[in-house]
Amino acid sequence: MDPILEIYEDVGRGRVPAPVDYNEYKRLLAKARKATSAEDEGERLLAVDVGAAVGRDRGMGVVRLFLKDPSPAVRRHCIEKAVEGGEHGIMVLRHAIEDEDPEVVALALPWLRRALDPGCAGALRKVLRRSEPELRAQAAELIGHVAGPGLVIALRSLLDDPEPEVAEAAREAIDRLDGKLAKDEPDPWWDLEEDEHYIAVEGEDLPQEWPEDPLELIRLLGRIKADHIDEVVAHLEPMGPSKMGFVVRKARPNGDRALNIGAARLGKAWARGDWVVPLRRLLPDDDPGVRIAVAECLAEIGGATVLTGLAQLLDAHQPEVRAAAVRALANLCGPAELSRWLKALGDEQDPDVLHAVATAGVSL
Repeated sequence: MDPILEIYEDVGRGRVPAPVDYNEYKRLLAKARKATSAEDEGERLLAVDVGAAVGRDRGMGVVRLFLKDPSPAVRRHCIEKAVEGGEHGIMVLRHAIEDEDPEVVALALPWLRRALDPGCAGALRKVLRRSEPELRAQAAELIGHVAGPGLVIALRSLLDDPEPEVAEAAREAIDRLDGKLAKDEPDPWWDLEEDEHYIAVEGEDLPQEWPEDPLELIRLLGRIKADHIDEVVAHLEPMGPSKMGFVVRKARPNGDRALNIGAARLGKAWARGDWVVPLRRLLPDDDPGVRIAVAECLAEIGGATVLTGLAQLLDAHQPEVRAAAVRALANLCGPAELSRWLKALGDEQDPDVLHAVATAGVSL
């Protein structure tokens, strides 16, 4: 067997780095391409990981092939890997917003919004025609920042949209394209400067009157002091997981902070395995408090599908987030597997992170 292909799985699992020699990584990518027709979903997921490990345009070109995969889980995995790929993953995100699965589109749009990628303008025209009002509104808003006057006609068709948020987003986008409103500057996630230590926001006391709206209750759960979390959760129990799950799925990266933290806290309290997807997509949120809350939640829910997302937090700038990721992974992995994940910490020096590692019973 080709010795390069013998390390195929190790490259995909992150156990060894991808080769840098063109002739070597070309053979890995050829094997990954063949996996597009594999019957086993795990084999296809591994191929996506191999493409992402090789990275840059060639590796991400292979990741993009799997956006046509019949499994939504594989296509969502492509989004995760595209985000990890930074600027080179943009082309994957552009194609992802044409996906038939609204979950895939919802995962990709916030990252294109961060980058303000003008190359996605054509695909956004298709999103304007989708049945999901939230996606139409997000697409209209983004068009206002990245497109030219040629898309004004498409936006005008939404001014009479039955959903007020869509019509308002279209109106503001038209004003931006007409020069009446300023366009935002790009904020690429792959070019972040070192952040300071995270300082937790002081929570609120219990209200004298409970809100009746489920959305406001989850926001309250995200704002409340930690000592009162159980009381709010108990107040939510009569509403049931079906109704609250609908609200949890409204959470979006870099969206409503209280909603995101509240969704994570409720997910942790109820350990709802069927909420993993909407909660996992909050992991890239800019707010370290959201990332910490989601890490604690996913550690409680468990499941192999959350490990990769939690491992990404080991690269976070704030040591508090890295420590939360260590604790979450320790809750889900045995010592040997945990040690492999924690290699990503490298020469870690922060005492909080090192304490979390020591408490887990492993060493770096």
